[in-house]
Amino acid sequence: MRILLLLLCITAFGAEETKPCCSASNEEESVLPTSSLYQVEVGVTDQEGKKLTLEKFYGRPVVVSMFFTSCISICPQIAKDMLNLEAEAKKLGAEEFDLILVSMDVKNDNPKALKAFAKRNHLENSSVQLFTAQSPADAQSLSQLLELPYRRQKDGSYGHASGLILMDSEGQFVMKEAKLGADPKEMAQAIVRLLRSKSDS
Repeated sequence: MRILLLLLCITAFGAEETKPCCSASNEEESVLPTSSLYQVEVGVTDQEGKKLTLEKFYGRPVVVSMFFTSCISICPQIAKDMLNLEAEAKKLGAEEFDLILVSMDVKNDNPKALKAFAKRNHLENSSVQLFTAQSPADAQSLSQLLELPYRRQKDGSYGHASGLILMDSEGQFVMKEAKLGADPKEMAQAIVRLLRSKSDS
């Protein structure tokens, strides 16, 4: 009889301590949408040589594009488009958002090269942040996620698609502006809407 009581106590204790896989506490944990940019870990290095992942930008709308610092045609215009978007969004009252450019030239675009590009393109006093992918695999992953393909040329430069991609606070695609020199108003308004919907939730 004593053995039976002991077994019943052990069983009851185990049942109390074991939680089902779909308990309320697990349901409350934040889960990234399957379409989120942050589902894939993309490592980048900033202008100071600090290594991080793009998940750092989770929680705020982010506009992202890809470039390389020795580019003399498309990439300076992408930088200019970022500056124009920043000015337009701030004119509409937007503040809590990020603008980032990520280089696919892993070999050459070190922090010094990033700083030189920022200076040449008047980004030093802006909110635009420059990064280099930590590895070719990181660059390719980001390129695929953003649908901004690129290819290394024989001369060491890159042929690449251009475009500013707006993601929401969870890293989900909102809109793309593929045209260089486009009016930034539509994307700026989209940033404002994202910020308002977040503050209302």
